Amino acid sequence: MKKLDFFQLKFKDNLFIVIEALQYYVIDSNVQNCENTDTYTNKRKFYHLCRIKRNINYDVVNEIKEFKKQYSEELEQNPLFDGLLDLYIELAKNKNEKDFNEIYKKYQELQQKYPFEKNIKNYIEMGCRLCMFPDNKKDVFLLYPLTLFTAYVENGGKDSDHRGGYLYPIQKLTIEQIKEIYKISPEIFDNIKDAKTNYKLDDNSLENV
Repeated sequence: MKKLDFFQLKFKDNLFIVIEALQYYVIDSNVQNCENTDTYTNKRKFYHLCRIKRNINYDVVNEIKEFKKQYSEELEQNPLFDGLLDLYIELAKNKNEKDFNEIYKKYQELQQKYPFEKNIKNYIEMGCRLCMFPDNKKDVFLLYPLTLFTAYVENGGKDSDHRGGYLYPIQKLTIEQIKEIYKISPEIFDNIKDAKTNYKLDDNSLENV
């Protein structure tokens, strides 16, 4: 069985653009249901709706369908990954923007159904990475990609702002989680060498100093 990796997808950039636009569109749609909706919000909602429709690429839809066939066994083990691909396909099939909220809600519920704590491997395959802050060389934080915004919120995130497709890291990992991630994908520790040193992450020893 092959290992899934979101960042190896040829169409990952297009997914990021569409999902970002969809998230803001849903947020503004919910605001519009309130009494104090202003003209600016309506214009912003229309802007993001146009972004969704403009960036839906039917060549990408075909690539996704082919990817799903090629990696059917792997995707069966990672409902989050499969759900993200299905979300894109569903958006492309639905011309009525009123359905966009329901399509996104379905994907939100999927993320809530598979929390990080019990699905670490799946989250790493979805593009979650790690970081340490310059003024804190002890703790390791989980970086959520934009495509897992609901899961990010479920773990305390509140800001939809992102840089380079990642949401601001707020979730500190436990020692056990760090060790498990290392066993799954030791290569993602290459850019945070302090973590490898602090936690003695190697094939022979996984004990915290």
